[in-house]
Amino acid sequence: MKYQEVADAVRKSLALHYISSGNYPLKDISYMLGYNELSAFTRAFKRWTGNTPVSYQSL
Repeated sequence: MKYQEVADAVRKSLALHYISSGNYPLKDISYMLGYNELSAFTRAFKRWTGNTPVSYQSL
């Protein structure tokens, strides 16, 4: 397993946890995970889950 794969797995896990908790705005989550732009976080999240963070919150 490559470093980038491990980093992505950790970011995905933390993103799901933070979103599920409902305690943080998406912009804050994206910064906490090391993304400079919410749009970059949204693209990564969609790649990981098939959903946008906003649609995931609604599930």
